Amino acid sequence: MFYRIVLQGHAQQGVALDEVKRQFSYVTGLPPSVTEQLFGTAPTVIKRQVPAADAPAKRRDPRRVKALVAVVVVAGALLAAYQYQETLRADRASAAPTQAVKRVAEPADPAAEIPAFKAAHVVGPWRCTDQNTGTSTFWEYGEDGAVAYFGDDLGRSDKPLVRPGLPTGWALEGNRLTLRHDATPSRTVTLDALSLSALDYRDAQGDHIRCRRP
Repeated sequence: MFYRIVLQGHAQQGVALDEVKRQFSYVTGLPPSVTEQLFGTAPTVIKRQVPAADAPAKRRDPRRVKALVAVVVVAGALLAAYQYQETLRADRASAAPTQAVKRVAEPADPAAEIPAFKAAHVVGPWRCTDQNTGTSTFWEYGEDGAVAYFGDDLGRSDKPLVRPGLPTGWALEGNRLTLRHDATPSRTVTLDALSLSALDYRDAQGDHIRCRRP
């Protein structure tokens, strides 16, 4: 024959229930709120299929009864600890969607924005190398928005050279550099870098130019 061990949630005669709860919290180390929850949901089955030899009965050896009570206390502590952990898991799971929403609502990284290039960094002389052909040319960007051509590595001139198809003016807006021509449409390129010593740009046709101070 088998028996069930049941936590009834009430004390024997002559013993205060509050004292039993206090001792239970002390022995198990569980918070008083968990102890209250465990006793509040009694009767609770602590263990099933207990052999008759281990079940409490009248005229039983006192030492065996004490051992069985200890088993009940430990089993109750394990059950309460399990319920306490399940409550914490449920609280964390319910808080997870809120944290995800907060991450989505965070502002974009300012570093990902287009850098603010300064027109003053364009002004001055440049030696520009075509990354596709390797040829280099010399230019002067004026504060008045004019562009002057001074030849290439094979024939650099001390004075501006005038040739058909060369740009004669420039304008900067954000990361877009526009090169104006007198007889042909303007050409707009995208800046990759712009500082006092570097001017790199490319266009939709695949041209990639890197300029440095001569």
